[in-house]
Amino acid sequence: MALLNTLFFMASIILLFWQNEAFIGQMNDWGMATDTVWAFLVGFVGLNGVVEAAVSFVVGAAAAKVLAKFVQPKLYKTKEA
Repeated sequence: MALLNTLFFMASIILLFWQNEAFIGQMNDWGMATDTVWAFLVGFVGLNGVVEAAVSFVVGAAAAKVLAKFVQPKLYKTKEA
């Protein structure tokens, strides 16, 4: 789920700002050619997505292990009359 959030958020940034004068001006200040704006944004989104996927995998697995210890015993309890 977190990866989809990042994908949609970064896609909206690309769609809204990839031809923005302030962004292109900042790229010129960094010494980057403005014809590489698309490559820069795709690389930025790709790196962000890989990092978020890795962190989500590790944190999600740890959270699932903790939750499994508390939820599973309650699922298998039977009521004694």
